[in-house]
Amino acid sequence: MPPKHVQKNLTVMFTDISGFTRHTETISRDALMERLETHNALLMPIVAHFDGRLIKTIGDAFLITFESPTNAVQCGMLMQHRLREFNAGKPEPDQIHIKISVNAGEVAVTETDVFGDPVNVAAKIEKATLPDEIYFTEAVFLAMNKSEVPNTFVKTFRPKGADSQEIKLYRVVQDEAERVYRQVIDGVHIDEEATRARTQELSTVASKEAGRYRDAIEHLVDGQKRSTRTLLVAIVGGLAVLSAGAYFGLRAMRPGDEAERQMTAGVRTYLAAGKPADALAALDLYAASHAASGDLDRFRTEISTALWSAAKAAAEDASLRLASGDAGPAGRLEEPRIPTPPGPTVNADEVRASIEGLKARAGALDRAKERLASGDATGARKAALEAAAPLLPAGELHTLVARADALDATRSMLGFPDAESQAASVVARIATAYGDETADRAALAVLSRAFALELGALARKDGRRAALDRREEFRLRFKNFTSWPPVDQAIDLGSLWEYAGRKRGAWRDGDEDLVRVMRDLKEAGARDPELLYRYAVTLHGVQRARNEIGLLGMFELEAATRAEPALLARHEAEIRGLLEDWLDEEQEPASLGRRLIATRWFNALKPNLLAGLSSTSGEGADAKPNVPMRANAFAILADHGETAIVKDRILFLSDMLPAFVEGSTPQLSRAHAKALFRGPMEVAEYRRLRAQLEGEVDRARSGEGPFGASNDAKAHLAALLEDLLDAQATLEKATK
Repeated sequence: MPPKHVQKNLTVMFTDISGFTRHTETISRDALMERLETHNALLMPIVAHFDGRLIKTIGDAFLITFESPTNAVQCGMLMQHRLREFNAGKPEPDQIHIKISVNAGEVAVTETDVFGDPVNVAAKIEKATLPDEIYFTEAVFLAMNKSEVPNTFVKTFRPKGADSQEIKLYRVVQDEAERVYRQVIDGVHIDEEATRARTQELSTVASKEAGRYRDAIEHLVDGQKRSTRTLLVAIVGGLAVLSAGAYFGLRAMRPGDEAERQMTAGVRTYLAAGKPADALAALDLYAASHAASGDLDRFRTEISTALWSAAKAAAEDASLRLASGDAGPAGRLEEPRIPTPPGPTVNADEVRASIEGLKARAGALDRAKERLASGDATGARKAALEAAAPLLPAGELHTLVARADALDATRSMLGFPDAESQAASVVARIATAYGDETADRAALAVLSRAFALELGALARKDGRRAALDRREEFRLRFKNFTSWPPVDQAIDLGSLWEYAGRKRGAWRDGDEDLVRVMRDLKEAGARDPELLYRYAVTLHGVQRARNEIGLLGMFELEAATRAEPALLARHEAEIRGLLEDWLDEEQEPASLGRRLIATRWFNALKPNLLAGLSSTSGEGADAKPNVPMRANAFAILADHGETAIVKDRILFLSDMLPAFVEGSTPQLSRAHAKALFRGPMEVAEYRRLRAQLEGEVDRARSGEGPFGASNDAKAHLAALLEDLLDAQATLEKATK
């Protein structure tokens, strides 16, 4: 009486240990069974956690059913992840690799088995699945929760058979850096204690099947004394996928005369299971101790056709996978070690060329990843397109190209003159390409610059508090971004503008927040000349915006360029502009300004200096010589050897004497005067200059004249006279 069954919608999973049969040739039966037991111990707790039901094992293959398609695929993810951890550091022969295929649909369920097209399809797509991968059908894709399974389309697959239909295949994206994948792996906790009963139930089924498999090995070894042990073990690997009836039928066969029939059964089983390499191994082992025959040649042709067809299909699949960013299959491709059969079934030369091309493309994919990680966006994009060709980038490779394009575009945007207005767009584009939780160094470097520009502009416009609030939003959103000091400095620099615009009077007085910000910037600038330079430029800009006249920022600029001379070349145009501003404001640009004008931009700024020699303050009848500017312009011209540009030193001294005597910086004023006294002089001119100064000194000592009320002025006048005598010592001797 046939067993009772019910119809149910289930998700069906097949797993298969890759290369298991090959190991039967090289390890003992005990070691083989131990490997199966290890495989079961690793994976049964995961199956139990996801409510899987182990229907049966077929040698090294599992048939498992699930009520939920999402559970089925996530179970596969955890199984592959656990095996990767198990394999890490082990030699290849000791590793365990499995293939997982999943399908869904209505099946007939009995107490001990499941039947139906969904089961058959799952078994067929297992042949198209590569080691370490999880393939699933469109039926699973449509039914599962796609937000909980990172996936990508692989290809359309048509199984063998006249009535077979095309099947759309998908695979799980097992990328440790992929957000959804990491959420599943990190979020699932396998509580082996809580699932102990279910695990034991599953393990009991697996152990019974393993025991039957071991009995088959032992019986056949005992019954095949005249054949080689290796051949028997290889044939047993094929028998493992036969039904129990076929197994007991073979058990009754006699040794010797039955060897070819056993080999035939094993080879046919391997070919039916889609394992032509194992079929070839069994055939070669038999042929090594038996005479050649037409049947052997026909088998070899059939196996060769299957191997080269499989190699071609694997190459086509690897090409699609490479275009999606997965180089693994291409790296595992090997040319079959058997001549191709006659006829048009498969072109071996095309397969060989395809395999070689795939290996080159796999190398390009590795380069693309390395170059993107190093921040080389252009190189990454070029290598990525080489990896995808002749296809368009898809999946992970498309993401790689998108990230390279985003890096390239945002770096250009940050180089625009209006970079501040581009900053928000830069942040949005990086977030789209990399995700908010990116830890990529190149992406974070772009974000750092964009944050600094956006928050600095916000502080300048709306104040420090608004910028700090926005900063907190960025901190909570981009959790892996930690390079905040440059961003905070940009906020401080922007704050200077807002403070200055808000405070009408002396904006640096009485504002504790502003004083603290300026102190922090100056202290940080002592360690970072570039920051000190930007601080100097900001101070100058603030002063200009307030229509104030002064040297604000000049001394910070001098300190920055002294600490890092390369700043002069890096910001040459801007620094020159600052000097022009100071000259236009008729200010003395301190020692740095004089040195830079004299050594770098004398010819360019000479018109400004000449204009400074005749500059005045006031208008009309109230116009008076601009003494500080004239003195400073002359001193710089004199530094460059152009003292003769002043035709009447007597008149010039008369105009400049107040600045020389009462200047706010006596040392600078005295240096200006010394410049006037240098250079060739006629005796008559010298005597008039000396008489002029001696007269002023005498009047000041008598308490008369404009300088008589100040002891400092008297001392300065005496020093100027001494400087004249020193500068013209030769003429002084000639007059005595």
